[in-house]
Amino acid sequence: MTTPLYFDAFESELGWCAIVGREKTVSRVVIGCESQLQTEDYLQQQLKSQKEKFDIREENWFEECRIALQNYASGEPVCFNQFTADLSHLTRFQQKILRLVQKIPSGQLETYGNIAIRSGHPGAARAVGGALSKNPVPLIIPCHRVVGSSGKLTGFTAPQGLTLKQRLLDLEQLAIA
Repeated sequence: MTTPLYFDAFESELGWCAIVGREKTVSRVVIGCESQLQTEDYLQQQLKSQKEKFDIREENWFEECRIALQNYASGEPVCFNQFTADLSHLTRFQQKILRLVQKIPSGQLETYGNIAIRSGHPGAARAVGGALSKNPVPLIIPCHRVVGSSGKLTGFTAPQGLTLKQRLLDLEQLAIA
């Protein structure tokens, strides 16, 4: 039996975006695509990596989350802590890292190494990067606020990669060396 998920694709100042989930829980966020078709293709690729089969129903789902994402993309300050993310398909380590990153306030940066230390795994900066690459809900969990030890931008698996990461930081008015 398939688990129904609801899907909403929409345009924003950051390009095409999508949110996926059920009830008021967000399973996936896609940001920065060039078209609705690319958004849907990108999302399908992400969902294929999970073993569970999904019945995706497209509709105007979870309007509060969509509006928050559009407002953020327009440069308005938005706190995403009100939204619940489904991380159940991730390992405990990945969940722990993402929960730590979720607490990074807007306007602040953190390094992979510091996240590793805070998680109780000093020296595991690469593992932190690996966990962040699995983040299914960018912006709700602001992995774009994590940078390399030198302060340089490294890694971002969303469409547009580091270009999008820089745009997100610019929206939050963070200067990167």
